[in-house]
Amino acid sequence: MDKKFIKVNDPKLADELVSLGFFYVKEQVNGNDTYAFVATQDLIELLNKNYDGKIFVKENKLHF
Repeated sequence: MDKKFIKVNDPKLADELVSLGFFYVKEQVNGNDTYAFVATQDLIELLNKNYDGKIFVKENKLHF
């Protein structure tokens, strides 16, 4: 089974999501920190309701 991830580049958003109970893995993409969260239904609903879709991406791979 492939895991899906929600990835954000904004450390403030990552910290906000952690304060709401979500956890991330930090990865490097093109030399920049990216925060990868497991794409749960709760997280997807929260992001779609409260944030612009341009601030996050969905992927099925992690980059280290």
